[in-house]
Amino acid sequence: MISYPLEIARFPGSPPPWVRIRPICPGDADALRRFYVGLSAAGRQWRFLGTRSGLREAQANHLCAVDHVHADAFVATVGSDGGERIVGYLCHERVESGVEEVAVAVADEWQGKGIGGELYHAALISAESRGIRQLEATLLSYSTRVRCLLSGAGRPYTIESDELGTLYLTIDLSRAA
Repeated sequence: MISYPLEIARFPGSPPPWVRIRPICPGDADALRRFYVGLSAAGRQWRFLGTRSGLREAQANHLCAVDHVHADAFVATVGSDGGERIVGYLCHERVESGVEEVAVAVADEWQGKGIGGELYHAALISAESRGIRQLEATLLSYSTRVRCLLSGAGRPYTIESDELGTLYLTIDLSRAA
C-alpha cells in the first residue's frame, strides 16, 4: 500500500475555504452520496454518461472501499473534520493488468479552480507508482473540460470515437512526456 501525504492546497485566486486533496476512505460514503446528489443534471450526465440522480448506498460504499492496490480514489474537500464537504472526486480502477479506467467529477460551483487538475495529478502519481501503463476514460464528445483535463497533463494520448459521439481516451503512462 502506498503511503499518501495528506495535501492541503489553496487554489490561486480563491479565498478560503482551503481545499484538501486526500485519498478516499470508507467513512466518506455518505458525503460522496451527497456530492453526487448536489451535482447538476448535466454534471451527473457527464460523469455517468447518462441520467442518474445519484449513488445508491451500496455503490457509495463500494467506491469508498478501495484497496489502493487494484483501485484508488481521491476526494477534494472543503471544511474541517466533522464539517468536511466533498467538492471533487476521482477514481481509477483496474480494467486489466497495467490498465486502469479513470473518472472524475467536480462540483459545479468549484469547476475552473484547478481541483480536477489536482485530483488528476494525485491519480497519476498513484497509477505510476503502482506500475500502471495506461489510463482509459470514456466520455461524451461535449465533455470538453474533462477531455482537456485528461489529455492536457503532458502524457501521450489517443482519442477514438464511435458513431454515437462517445469518446475513448487512452493516456500512455509508460513513456515520459
